[in-house]
Amino acid sequence: MFPDTQYAGLFAQDFGPVVRDRGYRRVAIDNWYIFPAREFMALREMAPDVEFVPSHLMSEVRRVKSAEELEIMRRSAALAVLAVETSLDAVKVGANEFDVVLLCEETMRRGGDIELAGGSISGCGPNTSTGTFVPSRTQSRAIEAGEWVMMDVCPRVDGYAGDISRHRVAGDLSDLDPRLKRMYDVALLMSDEVRKAIKPGVSGRELNSLAEQIADAEGLLENKIGLLGHGLGLDIHDIPDYYYDDSVLSPGEIITVEPCFLLKGVGGARIEDMVLVTGDGSETLTSGADRELRGSA
Repeated sequence: MFPDTQYAGLFAQDFGPVVRDRGYRRVAIDNWYIFPAREFMALREMAPDVEFVPSHLMSEVRRVKSAEELEIMRRSAALAVLAVETSLDAVKVGANEFDVVLLCEETMRRGGDIELAGGSISGCGPNTSTGTFVPSRTQSRAIEAGEWVMMDVCPRVDGYAGDISRHRVAGDLSDLDPRLKRMYDVALLMSDEVRKAIKPGVSGRELNSLAEQIADAEGLLENKIGLLGHGLGLDIHDIPDYYYDDSVLSPGEIITVEPCFLLKGVGGARIEDMVLVTGDGSETLTSGADRELRGSA
Protein backbone atom coordinates (compact mmCIF):
# COMPACT_ATOMS: atom_id res chain seq x y z
CA MET A 1 0.00 0.00 0.00
CA PHE A 2 1.12 3.54 -0.76
CA PRO A 3 -0.44 5.80 1.93
CA ASP A 4 0.39 9.08 0.16
CA THR A 5 -1.50 8.22 -3.02
CA GLN A 6 -3.90 10.95 -4.09
CA TYR A 7 -6.56 11.44 -6.74
CA ALA A 8 -6.26 14.41 -9.08
CA GLY A 9 -9.28 15.50 -11.10
CA LEU A 10 -7.19 17.98 -13.08
CA PHE A 11 -3.86 16.22 -13.02
CA ALA A 12 -1.44 18.92 -14.17
CA GLN A 13 -3.16 21.69 -12.23
CA ASP A 14 -3.26 19.62 -9.03
CA PHE A 15 0.07 17.82 -9.27
CA GLY A 16 2.26 20.46 -10.94
CA PRO A 17 2.34 22.89 -8.00
CA VAL A 18 3.11 20.01 -5.60
CA VAL A 19 6.31 18.93 -7.36
CA ARG A 20 7.30 22.57 -7.99
CA ASP A 21 6.78 23.76 -4.42
CA ARG A 22 8.50 20.73 -2.90
CA GLY A 23 11.58 21.47 -4.97
CA TYR A 24 11.67 18.16 -6.85
CA ARG A 25 14.15 18.05 -9.72
CA ARG A 26 13.27 14.70 -11.34
CA VAL A 27 9.85 13.03 -11.36
CA ALA A 28 8.95 9.69 -12.96
CA ILE A 29 5.67 9.12 -14.80
CA ASP A 30 4.57 5.49 -14.84
CA ASN A 31 3.01 4.04 -18.01
CA TRP A 32 4.49 6.96 -19.93
CA TYR A 33 3.31 5.61 -23.28
CA ILE A 34 -0.33 6.25 -22.38
CA PHE A 35 0.22 9.53 -20.51
CA PRO A 36 -1.73 12.32 -22.27
CA ALA A 37 0.46 14.87 -24.07
CA ARG A 38 -1.92 17.60 -22.87
CA GLU A 39 -1.13 16.82 -19.24
CA PHE A 40 2.61 16.53 -19.93
CA MET A 41 2.75 19.94 -21.60
CA ALA A 42 0.75 21.50 -18.79
CA LEU A 43 3.03 19.91 -16.18
CA ARG A 44 6.09 21.44 -17.84
CA GLU A 45 4.44 24.86 -17.71
CA MET A 46 3.49 24.41 -14.04
CA ALA A 47 6.92 23.08 -13.01
CA PRO A 48 9.46 24.28 -15.59
CA ASP A 49 12.50 23.29 -13.52
CA VAL A 50 11.38 19.67 -13.07
CA GLU A 51 12.56 16.92 -15.41
CA PHE A 52 9.78 14.40 -16.14
CA VAL A 53 11.04 10.95 -17.15
CA PRO A 54 9.31 7.72 -18.27
CA SER A 55 9.03 4.86 -15.79
CA HIS A 56 7.51 1.42 -15.31
CA LEU A 57 8.22 1.49 -11.58
CA MET A 58 4.65 0.91 -10.40
CA SER A 59 4.07 -1.73 -13.04
CA GLU A 60 7.31 -3.50 -12.11
CA VAL A 61 6.28 -3.54 -8.45
CA ARG A 62 3.25 -5.68 -9.28
CA ARG A 63 4.74 -8.00 -11.93
CA VAL A 64 5.42 -10.90 -9.56
CA LYS A 65 2.26 -11.94 -7.75
CA SER A 66 2.01 -12.80 -4.06
CA ALA A 67 0.37 -16.03 -2.90
CA GLU A 68 -2.81 -14.08 -2.15
CA GLU A 69 -2.81 -12.51 -5.59
CA LEU A 70 -2.23 -15.86 -7.28
CA GLU A 71 -5.25 -17.31 -5.47
CA ILE A 72 -7.44 -14.48 -6.75
CA MET A 73 -6.11 -14.80 -10.29
CA ARG A 74 -6.81 -18.52 -10.29
CA ARG A 75 -10.40 -17.57 -9.58
CA SER A 76 -10.40 -15.02 -12.39
CA ALA A 77 -9.05 -17.72 -14.72
CA ALA A 78 -11.76 -20.15 -13.60
CA LEU A 79 -14.42 -17.50 -14.21
CA ALA A 80 -12.99 -16.83 -17.68
CA VAL A 81 -13.27 -20.55 -18.47
CA LEU A 82 -16.85 -20.71 -17.18
CA ALA A 83 -17.96 -17.60 -19.07
CA VAL A 84 -16.51 -18.58 -22.42
CA GLU A 85 -17.76 -22.18 -22.21
CA THR A 86 -21.25 -21.11 -21.10
CA SER A 87 -21.61 -18.73 -24.03
CA LEU A 88 -20.12 -21.03 -26.67
CA ASP A 89 -22.47 -23.81 -25.58
CA ALA A 90 -25.26 -21.50 -26.78
CA VAL A 91 -23.82 -21.33 -30.30
CA LYS A 92 -26.06 -22.96 -32.89
CA VAL A 93 -27.30 -22.25 -36.39
CA GLY A 94 -29.79 -19.38 -36.23
CA ALA A 95 -28.74 -18.10 -32.80
CA ASN A 96 -28.16 -14.36 -32.56
CA GLU A 97 -24.54 -13.37 -31.99
CA PHE A 98 -25.55 -10.58 -29.60
CA ASP A 99 -27.44 -12.99 -27.37
CA VAL A 100 -24.44 -15.34 -27.24
CA VAL A 101 -22.12 -12.50 -26.23
CA LEU A 102 -24.65 -11.16 -23.71
CA LEU A 103 -24.73 -14.55 -22.00
CA CYS A 104 -20.96 -14.39 -21.60
CA GLU A 105 -21.10 -10.85 -20.21
CA GLU A 106 -23.77 -11.82 -17.68
CA THR A 107 -21.77 -14.86 -16.55
CA MET A 108 -18.65 -12.76 -15.96
CA ARG A 109 -20.50 -10.17 -13.91
CA ARG A 110 -22.49 -12.68 -11.86
CA GLY A 111 -19.31 -14.57 -10.98
CA GLY A 112 -16.96 -11.63 -10.51
CA ASP A 113 -16.83 -7.85 -10.36
CA ILE A 114 -19.47 -5.63 -11.95
CA GLU A 115 -16.76 -3.77 -13.86
CA LEU A 116 -14.96 -6.08 -16.27
CA ALA A 117 -11.20 -5.98 -16.79
CA GLY A 118 -11.64 -5.00 -20.44
CA GLY A 119 -14.09 -4.85 -23.30
CA SER A 120 -15.00 -8.06 -25.07
CA ILE A 121 -13.97 -8.89 -28.62
CA SER A 122 -16.55 -11.24 -30.03
CA GLY A 123 -18.87 -12.05 -32.88
CA CYS A 124 -19.45 -14.54 -35.65
CA GLY A 125 -18.24 -15.22 -39.18
CA PRO A 126 -16.62 -12.28 -41.00
CA ASN A 127 -17.11 -10.09 -37.92
CA THR A 128 -14.20 -11.97 -36.32
CA SER A 129 -11.84 -10.77 -39.07
CA THR A 130 -11.39 -7.28 -37.61
CA GLY A 131 -9.87 -8.39 -34.31
CA THR A 132 -11.88 -5.72 -32.47
CA PHE A 133 -15.57 -6.38 -33.18
CA VAL A 134 -18.30 -6.66 -30.56
CA PRO A 135 -21.99 -6.83 -31.56
CA SER A 136 -24.69 -4.46 -30.38
CA ARG A 137 -28.42 -5.05 -30.13
CA THR A 138 -28.93 -3.23 -33.43
CA GLN A 139 -25.74 -4.46 -35.14
CA SER A 140 -25.83 -8.22 -34.87
CA ARG A 141 -27.15 -11.07 -36.93
CA ALA A 142 -28.10 -14.73 -36.91
CA ILE A 143 -25.21 -17.19 -36.99
CA GLU A 144 -25.10 -19.21 -40.20
CA ALA A 145 -24.10 -22.84 -40.67
CA GLY A 146 -20.35 -23.21 -41.02
CA GLU A 147 -19.57 -19.89 -39.30
CA TRP A 148 -17.65 -19.77 -36.09
CA VAL A 149 -18.11 -17.60 -33.04
CA MET A 150 -14.98 -16.20 -31.41
CA MET A 151 -15.07 -14.99 -27.81
CA ASP A 152 -12.17 -12.97 -26.34
CA VAL A 153 -13.35 -11.89 -22.91
CA CYS A 154 -11.88 -10.31 -19.78
CA PRO A 155 -13.60 -10.89 -16.43
CA ARG A 156 -12.39 -9.24 -13.23
CA VAL A 157 -12.39 -10.87 -9.79
CA ASP A 158 -11.65 -8.76 -6.70
CA GLY A 159 -9.84 -6.28 -8.93
CA TYR A 160 -7.72 -8.81 -10.85
CA ALA A 161 -8.09 -9.48 -14.56
CA GLY A 162 -8.81 -12.68 -16.40
CA ASP A 163 -8.36 -13.14 -20.17
CA ILE A 164 -9.29 -15.97 -22.54
CA SER A 165 -10.29 -16.63 -26.13
CA ARG A 166 -12.01 -19.65 -27.67
CA HIS A 167 -14.06 -20.60 -30.78
CA ARG A 168 -17.11 -22.70 -31.63
CA VAL A 169 -18.46 -23.54 -35.10
CA ALA A 170 -22.21 -23.39 -35.75
CA GLY A 171 -23.37 -26.68 -37.24
CA ASP A 172 -20.93 -29.21 -38.57
CA LEU A 173 -17.19 -28.56 -38.32
CA SER A 174 -16.72 -29.78 -41.90
CA ASP A 175 -18.67 -26.75 -43.17
CA LEU A 176 -16.04 -24.30 -41.86
CA ASP A 177 -13.96 -22.50 -44.50
CA PRO A 178 -10.75 -24.57 -44.85
CA ARG A 179 -8.67 -21.38 -44.70
CA LEU A 180 -10.04 -20.66 -41.24
CA LYS A 181 -9.46 -24.22 -40.07
CA ARG A 182 -5.83 -23.93 -41.16
CA MET A 183 -5.42 -20.61 -39.34
CA TYR A 184 -6.86 -22.18 -36.21
CA ASP A 185 -4.55 -25.19 -36.42
CA VAL A 186 -1.48 -22.98 -36.81
CA ALA A 187 -2.60 -20.71 -33.96
CA LEU A 188 -2.96 -23.81 -31.80
CA LEU A 189 0.53 -24.94 -32.79
CA MET A 190 1.95 -21.51 -31.95
CA SER A 191 0.20 -21.55 -28.58
CA ASP A 192 1.55 -24.99 -27.74
CA GLU A 193 5.13 -24.21 -28.73
CA VAL A 194 5.22 -20.80 -27.05
CA ARG A 195 3.82 -22.17 -23.80
CA LYS A 196 6.46 -24.89 -23.84
CA ALA A 197 9.13 -22.18 -24.14
CA ILE A 198 7.92 -20.11 -21.19
CA LYS A 199 10.26 -20.26 -18.21
CA PRO A 200 12.18 -17.84 -16.00
CA GLY A 201 14.83 -15.94 -17.95
CA VAL A 202 12.94 -15.88 -21.25
CA SER A 203 11.79 -12.49 -22.61
CA GLY A 204 8.51 -11.59 -24.25
CA ARG A 205 10.34 -10.57 -27.40
CA GLU A 206 11.89 -14.06 -27.63
CA LEU A 207 8.46 -15.67 -27.32
CA ASN A 208 7.04 -13.41 -30.01
CA SER A 209 9.99 -14.22 -32.30
CA LEU A 210 9.28 -17.94 -31.85
CA ALA A 211 5.66 -17.39 -32.80
CA GLU A 212 6.66 -15.41 -35.88
CA GLN A 213 9.05 -18.17 -36.97
CA ILE A 214 6.21 -20.71 -36.80
CA ALA A 215 3.81 -18.43 -38.67
CA ASP A 216 6.43 -17.80 -41.35
CA ALA A 217 7.17 -21.53 -41.76
CA GLU A 218 3.44 -22.18 -42.16
CA GLY A 219 3.01 -19.38 -44.71
CA LEU A 220 0.77 -17.26 -42.47
CA LEU A 221 3.11 -14.55 -41.22
CA GLU A 222 1.30 -11.82 -43.15
CA ASN A 223 -1.93 -12.76 -41.37
CA LYS A 224 -0.46 -12.73 -37.85
CA ILE A 225 -1.15 -9.66 -35.73
CA GLY A 226 1.84 -8.18 -33.92
CA LEU A 227 0.64 -8.89 -30.41
CA LEU A 228 1.34 -12.34 -28.99
CA GLY A 229 0.62 -11.59 -25.36
CA HIS A 230 1.01 -9.31 -22.37
CA GLY A 231 1.29 -9.25 -18.61
CA LEU A 232 -1.86 -9.64 -16.56
CA GLY A 233 -2.83 -8.49 -13.08
CA LEU A 234 -4.60 -5.41 -11.80
CA ASP A 235 -4.52 -4.15 -15.38
CA ILE A 236 -5.65 -6.16 -18.39
CA HIS A 237 -2.44 -5.11 -20.18
CA ASP A 238 0.33 -5.07 -17.62
CA ILE A 239 3.99 -5.41 -18.58
CA PRO A 240 5.67 -7.17 -20.27
CA ASP A 241 4.24 -6.38 -23.69
CA TYR A 242 5.57 -8.83 -26.25
CA TYR A 243 5.97 -6.21 -28.98
CA TYR A 244 9.22 -4.82 -27.68
CA ASP A 245 9.99 -5.98 -24.14
CA ASP A 246 13.42 -7.55 -23.59
CA SER A 247 12.96 -7.90 -19.83
CA VAL A 248 13.03 -11.51 -18.69
CA LEU A 249 10.21 -13.40 -17.00
CA SER A 250 10.35 -14.36 -13.32
CA PRO A 251 8.47 -17.00 -11.30
CA GLY A 252 5.13 -15.65 -10.13
CA GLU A 253 4.34 -13.56 -13.22
CA ILE A 254 1.13 -14.19 -15.13
CA ILE A 255 1.08 -13.53 -18.85
CA THR A 256 -1.21 -14.29 -21.75
CA VAL A 257 -0.41 -16.26 -24.88
CA GLU A 258 -2.81 -15.27 -27.66
CA PRO A 259 -1.66 -16.02 -31.22
CA CYS A 260 -4.08 -14.43 -33.67
CA PHE A 261 -4.53 -14.56 -37.43
CA LEU A 262 -6.87 -12.30 -39.38
CA LEU A 263 -8.14 -12.87 -42.92
CA LYS A 264 -9.96 -9.72 -44.01
CA GLY A 265 -13.64 -10.22 -44.72
CA VAL A 266 -13.46 -13.94 -43.92
CA GLY A 267 -12.62 -14.45 -40.26
CA GLY A 268 -10.06 -14.36 -37.48
CA ALA A 269 -8.57 -17.07 -35.29
CA ARG A 270 -7.39 -16.29 -31.75
CA ILE A 271 -6.60 -18.78 -29.00
CA GLU A 272 -5.78 -17.13 -25.69
CA ASP A 273 -4.71 -18.53 -22.34
CA MET A 274 -3.52 -17.22 -18.99
CA VAL A 275 -0.10 -18.66 -18.12
CA LEU A 276 1.71 -18.61 -14.77
CA VAL A 277 5.51 -18.58 -14.88
CA THR A 278 6.75 -21.21 -12.42
CA GLY A 279 10.19 -21.98 -11.04
CA ASP A 280 11.13 -24.23 -13.94
CA GLY A 281 8.50 -23.63 -16.64
CA SER A 282 4.87 -22.60 -16.71
CA GLU A 283 1.32 -23.57 -15.77
CA THR A 284 -1.67 -22.78 -17.99
CA LEU A 285 -4.38 -21.43 -15.67
CA THR A 286 -7.15 -21.61 -18.28
CA SER A 287 -6.49 -25.18 -19.39
CA GLY A 288 -10.00 -26.11 -18.26
CA ALA A 289 -11.45 -24.54 -21.41
CA ASP A 290 -11.51 -26.93 -24.36
CA ARG A 291 -8.94 -25.90 -26.98
CA GLU A 292 -10.16 -28.38 -29.59
CA LEU A 293 -12.23 -26.74 -32.31
CA ARG A 294 -15.74 -28.22 -32.28
CA GLY A 295 -19.01 -27.80 -34.10
CA SER A 296 -22.34 -27.28 -32.36
CA ALA A 297 -24.07 -30.12 -34.19
